[in-house]
Amino acid sequence: MEILAVACGSALAVVFAAAAVGKLRNRASYAAFVRALAAVEAVPRRWARACAAAVVAAEAAVPPLLAGQYATWHAGVAGFALAAGLLFAFTTVAAATVIRGAHVECRCFGAGGKPMGRLHVVRNGTLTLIAVLGAFATSGGRVEPAQVAVASAAGVVVGMTVIRIEDIEALFRSSTKERDDAVPGGRVGARGRVVRTRPGPHAGRDQATAGARRTAVERGWLGRPARHGGG
Repeated sequence: MEILAVACGSALAVVFAAAAVGKLRNRASYAAFVRALAAVEAVPRRWARACAAAVVAAEAAVPPLLAGQYATWHAGVAGFALAAGLLFAFTTVAAATVIRGAHVECRCFGAGGKPMGRLHVVRNGTLTLIAVLGAFATSGGRVEPAQVAVASAAGVVVGMTVIRIEDIEALFRSSTKERDDAVPGGRVGARGRVVRTRPGPHAGRDQATAGARRTAVERGWLGRPARHGGG
């Protein structure tokens, strides 16, 4: 189970390090985070700046604590507990924002976030479960260096995927739209199957009328030049 704690710790360390650095990289990013915190109405607006500072400080403390699990398991448990508490709060705020229908950009990683939606709720909820799982998996047992390397690499991959999840979703959404546009009269559904769009309420009548008109033209009933009597 200790190797699982290493993987979970690596993933969370990458995510929280990116979150803290993203907010502190310049004044604009930090100011955007403060405005977003006030907009989600998680705390009174007059407390938004102080709360933002506390959040960033807590995020910055998570990676060192998780790294400390290699020295003492108490540090690892403290890091997972702090991460789980922060992520649970983030999940709750994101869910409340989605339910209210408010248009608030996610500033978890600084500037450039997208409006909060179900993706952010699922992302934060999944990270919360990872933190809880890591805390329970921490036992202070010895792990071989090779196992640490593999578990850490796996955790870094998961962490980087979480950081870029918005871009990944946008890529899939764009790809699906292009495939839908390429299929006349339908769209691409699950597993790449073509789903035909439902015809309008008068589609059958319109098709029958068009067929009858085409037959009449072919037989010369329509479009035949009129005869004029000769002198």
